[in-house]
Amino acid sequence: MPHEADLIVSMAQHVIPKGYTHTVQTTWINGDVEEGEFEDIYVTKGQSIIIKLQKADGRKGFKTMKEV
Repeated sequence: MPHEADLIVSMAQHVIPKGYTHTVQTTWINGDVEEGEFEDIYVTKGQSIIIKLQKADGRKGFKTMKEV
């Protein structure tokens, strides 16, 4: 956002593998990695495109202001 230097917009989309026996990985904006069974991660992390408005929060990274 040009007039708001401390705000960013991020987008994430999940790639869906065939079958439910796959191990998948989610990488968060802060670099943390979560790995687990597809069925467990997919139902808790979203099933489509996720758009977030985030605000810089110093050394903590970013604070989510709105998520759709």
